Amino acid sequence: KAQTESKSITKPALNIKKQQLKEEQREQHSTGDRSDVSTVTSATMVRHLQDEIKKEEVYLMNWLAVIVVHGKDKKDCTRKATIVRRHLKGAGITCRLPVADQLKLFYKMLPGEKLDITDKNWIQKTTQDGLAEGLFAVNSDIGSKIGFFLAWVDRFIEHTDLESAILSSRDFVLFHPFLANQQLKGSKTRSPHCLITGDTGNGKSYLAKLIFNYISMLNVKALYIDPKKEMRKWIRRVLNDQEIREKFPLYIAHLEKYNYITLDHEDKGNWGALDPISFLPPMKAKDLVQVIFEQVYDFKGKDDVNTAFLRATSNVIEMKQKGEQVGSLHIVKEMQNHPEEAVRKAGDYLKEVVADSILKLCIHDGSNPALSLEERITILEVENMDLPEHSERFENYTTTQLKSSAVMFALGKFCELFGMNQDEQTVEFIDEAWIFTTSQQGKKVERQMRRIGRSYNNAEYFISQSTKDALKEEDNGNFGVAFAFDEPNEREDVLKWMNMEVTKENLKMMESMFQGQCLFKDYYGRTAKISIECLFEEWEGALKTVEKKAVAYAEEKYL
Repeated sequence: KAQTESKSITKPALNIKKQQLKEEQREQHSTGDRSDVSTVTSATMVRHLQDEIKKEEVYLMNWLAVIVVHGKDKKDCTRKATIVRRHLKGAGITCRLPVADQLKLFYKMLPGEKLDITDKNWIQKTTQDGLAEGLFAVNSDIGSKIGFFLAWVDRFIEHTDLESAILSSRDFVLFHPFLANQQLKGSKTRSPHCLITGDTGNGKSYLAKLIFNYISMLNVKALYIDPKKEMRKWIRRVLNDQEIREKFPLYIAHLEKYNYITLDHEDKGNWGALDPISFLPPMKAKDLVQVIFEQVYDFKGKDDVNTAFLRATSNVIEMKQKGEQVGSLHIVKEMQNHPEEAVRKAGDYLKEVVADSILKLCIHDGSNPALSLEERITILEVENMDLPEHSERFENYTTTQLKSSAVMFALGKFCELFGMNQDEQTVEFIDEAWIFTTSQQGKKVERQMRRIGRSYNNAEYFISQSTKDALKEEDNGNFGVAFAFDEPNEREDVLKWMNMEVTKENLKMMESMFQGQCLFKDYYGRTAKISIECLFEEWEGALKTVEKKAVAYAEEKYL
């Protein structure tokens, strides 16, 4: 309980105290003795406080702090109170067990009871900064009150390793993936989308797979886009492990329900699986066709070619609506048959670009069925993807990298369609989602994917190596939850986006984070450093991203 003291009371009291200390020092000097250290210290503190009080925004606060201990009887209460006093003494705080004033102090803490002059024996005096340093009403709550266990809160700046960080924490983090758009009281967001960012090897994929494992046990339709093709490999190892099969048959039975789809352009049966003409409604198909072709052909300054291309796209979409068997490849054929030579040359070029490349997945004649996902849990892999590094400039992409990014855009649009069934709760995990942020076309696809989230009960999990696109104001509210692993080149941006001050302490804290530690911003806008942990030993194999070799174990023996 705190009360602001009027400066008209504070200033005279300080002057009196200052005069008393002066007289004490004068007495000590007159007897030939030097001033006590305590007297000199008190005089310095009074002088400092007088200077502070002169400032307009500084006031002295009178406050009362009481710790209530309860137990089954008087002896139990005394024992617990002694433990509390001993604990606080270890932290450098003096605590008293009141005897005569016990009942009075209990009633003093009730609402409506004021602090008055008779309470002076228990009153503390500090400025408002001193009161704030007591961290009154500050806690480390993060995450949700219900949900799955995800991690531990790490209150400390440094540790020797991740295991010691986990063992030294007593605050666990629960997380429910579908609470954001449930109109929670006090929540700062209505977006169900989640961003997982950070440098390579810091634990992004591990966290994403952990959440995916939890979600797969709910009655939710889930899709995981895995361009790196690593998830199936680790799950297969678990399925082939005889010890795990014997000990955890229920988990093995669950993993066997996963459905895998591998899109390989060398298999003719996959051609056109992601053709926009085949699986998208007319207007959206036209937009995506433009995005795909702009990856491999520069239409700038070629108005005649661009006009012919758009007209051919409209014609093919119209044919599709009439029930004809057509696909994006017919757009190229129409351009090849155009009367203008420049358009014909562009058509010939596009035909050669598509031939025997990964673009066959997106550009075909419509003879194959489009990708359709009816399974509840699906992992979608793409064979022979050549994705660039996230730090690579878009202008420096090779031809194969441009083709691969075009396929990623088609996958993004497919995810949008996948989540547009209002009768189903759906979730999509998109690994390597940063590919959408490297070009204007990709950003357009990504924004469309996010917009459908709240109204269609759809959640997107974007697993990316950069937060830069998310830092834009217009996109800031589109992620309800964020996990940010360390990225040395973006620490200041990450702190700002996580609503944390860019200070030396916070930068040092991010620098000292281990693999498996990240900053977590929850639905309520609270941020904390957490240490990710999986409680189930049988899950570990399926969550792996790297195989640990014998040399690593040998090195750790001597750490």
